Amino acid sequence: MSNSQAIKLKLAKRLIWWQTPTEAVKNEPRLLAQVMDLGTWEDVQQARSVWEESAFRAVLQYPPPGLFDAKSWNYWHLMFHLPTPPLVMRNTGFNWRTASP
Repeated sequence: MSNSQAIKLKLAKRLIWWQTPTEAVKNEPRLLAQVMDLGTWEDVQQARSVWEESAFRAVLQYPPPGLFDAKSWNYWHLMFHLPTPPLVMRNTGFNWRTASP
């Protein structure tokens, strides 16, 4: 196993707890998005040693809906000197604000 594969598996084990690491690394954009949103500084440094800047930018261009919080979304756009578009939200069709108890 290569060092980069070992790093990806380690990140997947920590950040995508609902799948096995082997399954999680099959969807690299999702794994990288999870690192970008929930990862520690160390996680991000490991990810940067494995993925090129273009992979980070691709995640920002085509983000998984509802994954990023506003702070992470803004941070990564600032890091790459990109304008920050509105946060991509997941549409579940349910509006908790108008739901009656």
